[in-house]
Amino acid sequence: MDNVAFFNPLNTAQQDDLQQTTTNMDQCLLSTTSDGVMKYHTLSGCLKSQGSKTKVPKLCKDVDADACRRQPTTYASKKYSFLDLPYQTAVGLAKDGHIIVGPYNKDGELWSCEQHDVCNGVFLADNSYAYATTYTFPYVVGCWGPGPI
Repeated sequence: MDNVAFFNPLNTAQQDDLQQTTTNMDQCLLSTTSDGVMKYHTLSGCLKSQGSKTKVPKLCKDVDADACRRQPTTYASKKYSFLDLPYQTAVGLAKDGHIIVGPYNKDGELWSCEQHDVCNGVFLADNSYAYATTYTFPYVVGCWGPGPI
């Protein structure tokens, strides 16, 4: 897919944009900017397949739709596991040059708040710094790191 980017978690009103645009996202948690750029605010199960269905998320159709719209990442996270995006799998590159990795640590578990810094940054096995995708705000890059734990 060309023209796809991770975006800041905040919208112009300084609100959690993921929570504000849920009804405009497809099942891959993608929405589109006015100039046609497909945008992620958090990790999507579609990153591995690089696919998008461009319709209201199916993940919200078969469950409590209101709860799904309030917590889309909770429902989207059920679509894949650490086998799909294993530890240190690069899913993107931040503007500061650090890679963005999937949501799973070396034990195959989701990164916990104690394992990443305030910027969502982690130090990998080779001691390099990367941003981890998480299911909590700010989802990907919270600030340019490294930052304090």
